[in-house]
This record gives sequence, C-alpha cells and structure tokens, in this order.
Amino acid sequence: MKAKGSLRRFENGEHTAGSTEMKQATAASRDGRGSKPGHIGSWIGAAEVGDVGIDVYDDDLHLGGDRGLRHYAALVATGKPFGMTEFGQYYDVTVTGLGAASWDARTLAARVRDSYPRTALAAAWYSSVQNAASYVLALADVAHAKELFEDPLVETQ
Repeated sequence: MKAKGSLRRFENGEHTAGSTEMKQATAASRDGRGSKPGHIGSWIGAAEVGDVGIDVYDDDLHLGGDRGLRHYAALVATGKPFGMTEFGQYYDVTVTGLGAASWDARTLAARVRDSYPRTALAAAWYSSVQNAASYVLALADVAHAKELFEDPLVETQ
C-alpha cells in the first residue's frame, strides 16, 4: 500500500516530514530516542495506518523496563496489527561485535511469547559491511534461524 500523504516522523525530539510506502506508525527505537512513554511517534490516524510497530535492536529484544511495555501497550491499543518493524541484536555505530553470528534468532519467538504476545509481523534487517565495519543482522547469518522458522509461532508463507 502506498500512503496517501507523508507521515510525520519523530526523531531526536523534532518532527520531520518523510514519505513512506507503508502505512505504519512507530514508537521509539530500542534506546527510546524520539518519544515519550506511551507516545506514538508517527500517527496520522487509524483510517490511514495499516499496522503499528517498534524497532528493537537489543541482544534480548527488550525495549528496556516499563517504558518499552508502555509503548507496546499504546500501540496495541490502536487496534491495528502490531509488529517488530525492525529487530536484531544490539549494535553500535561501529559494528555488531565479535561473535555476532552466534546471536540466537529464537530470541524473537521467546520475546513474542513473554513480552509482545500481540505481534503479528516481524522484519529482520540485512547484514552488511560498511567502511570495514560488520553488521550481522540477517536471520540467515545468525544462529538457530532454521529452528526459528520451524517454530509453530512463525508463519513464513
């Protein structure tokens, strides 16, 4: 679906205009930048939004404390399908770190079961090398992806 207009994105405390091909609303990222507890950072109205989600880059896929659960609750309360619109292991500005390929992909299913039970979709990012820094995020590049895809919770078709 293509959005009828552009979403207002809330980044680093300021609203900026940005177009999108998906009708989606997001709360804060893993580190909580850009919005207040329970605040939906980009919301153009229920009639215009197809799904809502949170980006989570953390080894345990936790947003951190109550703040993450309040974001989740606010997004679920919209009545729209909830998703981890981007997810993966923690990384900083330089690299995902040594042993990045050993990150356990099954963490996704565990977090959906114990923290985000209304999750309807999840999107893993891709792996890349940029300026000699390695970012290992694709499910095909981390441990236990096959087991994740065989989990009854996961539908891949």
